[in-house]
Amino acid sequence: MHDTDLAIPIGIGSPDMDPSMRCGLLPRQNLPGAICGYVEDAADFGVFDEQRCRSLLNEQNRLRPTKRPWWQFDQNGHGSCASESACESIMAVRERQHQQKVKFNPYFNYVQPSVGGGRDRGSSLDSNLRSMRDDGCCPMAVRPRSRRLARPTEEETDVAADYKGIEFFELQTLQAFRTLLLSGIPVCAGYRGHAITFYELANYNQAWYHNSWGANWGEKPYDSCKVGGFGLLSLSRIYMPYGLYAFLTATDTSHSDESRFLQTV
Repeated sequence: MHDTDLAIPIGIGSPDMDPSMRCGLLPRQNLPGAICGYVEDAADFGVFDEQRCRSLLNEQNRLRPTKRPWWQFDQNGHGSCASESACESIMAVRERQHQQKVKFNPYFNYVQPSVGGGRDRGSSLDSNLRSMRDDGCCPMAVRPRSRRLARPTEEETDVAADYKGIEFFELQTLQAFRTLLLSGIPVCAGYRGHAITFYELANYNQAWYHNSWGANWGEKPYDSCKVGGFGLLSLSRIYMPYGLYAFLTATDTSHSDESRFLQTV
């Protein structure tokens, strides 16, 4: 299998480049481990060794992203890829918690003062994850994409407070990255100035990711996959200094009336 070409010129995304030359993902704002713990240090988490990873990869019934993500994201020319990737992560953790299908608007976090501040110059993964922990996420039904980069309204802010990412971790190693994907936990990470969300290991050295460039981008990892927008990338091409992150828990809204927020695309 070959890596999917992201059509991003070689060199784009280097932290020392002019921001206007990046594709949306900015260097991290915080030192490693400063805003969240390391998943490798979590008491209930154990990193798989290479033998365990390869054994799981060979299992015929292992989890595959044939039915998720159920959504499609399109950043539509904005530099909001880190916000898109972070939103995908929190929607995925809600899915693992068997919660309703509420689609969030990444622009809500992208315009927060601590993230992009309404200036379309990109953002970092860690600032977006911290925003989702502090500010929450706003459903598309309340803040549609047509609002673009307008300041959040009072209603958007109030509703978003009910949809927070309670716990997220940073990953220090690719072995932890492999372990989380094999455990069904997506990871958001950076590649050449672009943030994407990884869903599954294709093999020991490659992983399937989902992009935020619309429904028709990329390919399907399997014929039975329900959505497009997937790509394949060698793990060696992940730029780890941007940070690798995974949400593990989100606000429990299972007892709330979410009927006006539900979406299926």
